[in-house]
Amino acid sequence: MENNGEEASLSLSDEVSDIIRYTYHRWKPSKRSLWGSVPKVMSCYHPPNRTVEIHDMEALMAIGPTTMAIGDFNAKAMEWNSIRLNRSGAVLRRFLEINNDVVAVGPEEPTYDGQGNTQPDVLGIVLLKAISLAELEVVHEGSSDNSPILLTVGEPTPPGGTVIKRRTNWPQFRAEM
Repeated sequence: MENNGEEASLSLSDEVSDIIRYTYHRWKPSKRSLWGSVPKVMSCYHPPNRTVEIHDMEALMAIGPTTMAIGDFNAKAMEWNSIRLNRSGAVLRRFLEINNDVVAVGPEEPTYDGQGNTQPDVLGIVLLKAISLAELEVVHEGSSDNSPILLTVGEPTPPGGTVIKRRTNWPQFRAEM
């Protein structure tokens, strides 16, 4: 798909696009060599009256080896700073347990201001696959009850996770002590 840096729609399947609405963004980062490939960036929206399923999340995050999906997933869980757990949050939490190369991150303050009987809460989150997070903040502008989030990314996550396993050379350790 060639679009010279402009926004473009990318269809995964009718089933996924009905559940999670998203827009694929062509991104040309200055640090391309850090990731080895250009990260796939998507802005997403999941309606609150629909339940997301694990296969929806798998299809969304399978777009590339390095992927960012940012938006209002209406998936609440305390792990990403929501005040409670809902069904979509439980499904996303299960997806993350199965796919340990993907993390969900939410800002420390609410992205939804609340109205009527509802409380302020975190609805806007970021899903990152093989990308390290540097900073995530809520941007308070506009007249919507949902505030956008600003994502600043860091270094790529090393293959196989962040834990490095090494065998300790105890004789060398004793000699250097």
